[in-house]
Amino acid sequence: MQFNYRFYQFLFCHAPIDQVVKAMCTFLGKETTSWKGLRSGKYNQKIIDSACYDNAKYHNPPKTRMIFFAPNITPGFTASTITGLYTWNNWIGTGDPTFDHLCVQFTTDDKDENAIRSLELMRGNKRYKRFIRVWKDPRWELTVDGEPQPFEDGKSFDKIKGKRIKDYFTLQDLIRFSSNWGCPFDKDEFWASDQLMYGFGDLDDDDNSADWQNENFESWKSLSK
Repeated sequence: MQFNYRFYQFLFCHAPIDQVVKAMCTFLGKETTSWKGLRSGKYNQKIIDSACYDNAKYHNPPKTRMIFFAPNITPGFTASTITGLYTWNNWIGTGDPTFDHLCVQFTTDDKDENAIRSLELMRGNKRYKRFIRVWKDPRWELTVDGEPQPFEDGKSFDKIKGKRIKDYFTLQDLIRFSSNWGCPFDKDEFWASDQLMYGFGDLDDDDNSADWQNENFESWKSLSK
């Protein structure tokens, strides 16, 4: 697959898609999603690109839209892409505190003024089980919290003289950790699903959500081809 844009964020849940979608509906006080019924079928770059931003204000985009789907190659997991508010992992955990969820964020160019690589493993909306992040603010910083997890393959984050902060947690590390956990998001086949997809529109404004759904539903059908 290709990462064509500046910034991406994904949420991966160790739970079936029906349970994850129910958790979102519970938190939002909704009986159902904004739309459903689309099938991702084979790998489609448009689904990955729905989780990206390509502007300097990607930390505060104007809309919030989510897509949930169940990858064929990882039974029992649900993947989600989002544009908008960053607190979605807390929403999931508030709606259902019984399963683990992994949130990843990354920029594709370390020269970006807001460069970041971040991994957050949580259950519910409580303290992180594991939190690893390097980011530029404006100098590179490293934060590590929680207990080391099996998916880290014993990697050490102890400071080493002469080692650059940004090299403690590379994009390759982030991809490997996520893959070891069960979600190889760098693989084309991960983005293919034969189950129903579910979506939420603009969560900041229900009216806008309905408008977005009506205006764009036909174009989203192309994801199933």
